[in-house]
Amino acid sequence: VQFTLDSDLRGWKIEDGGAQGQFAINEAGNAVFSGAVAPGIDGSFSAVRHDFEPIDSSPYHAVAIGLKGDGRRYQLRVEPARNTPQACVYDFQTSGEWETIEIPFADMLPAFPGQALVWLQIRTDDGPGPFRLEIDRIWLK
Repeated sequence: VQFTLDSDLRGWKIEDGGAQGQFAINEAGNAVFSGAVAPGIDGSFSAVRHDFEPIDSSPYHAVAIGLKGDGRRYQLRVEPARNTPQACVYDFQTSGEWETIEIPFADMLPAFPGQALVWLQIRTDDGPGPFRLEIDRIWLK
């Protein structure tokens, strides 16, 4: 996914548990996942998710995200097949600067089989307060 000013965000949805999240394109043409996680609620989180037709991931070894975070910790979740009991996850820390986060399939828990992808989610549950994650693109490496 390469985000631009003309990007259609249909298919991306916010999933919140005690938080208020938004997902929109900014004036630079990047997708921005932002909002605030509510204080004092156990399990409070916000996530943006995209479901898609299965993508053959066997030629690749990682998911990469070009992003500018806010210094918070985020989590990438992927599901290798519809209705699997548990997503494959990887936590990553943002620096506050533009960077590329590369997430090897081998480092996802539980182990990602690396055959197909059917949904992707970016989530924050790094404690209460505002969050902002600007995303330029997401790709397989």
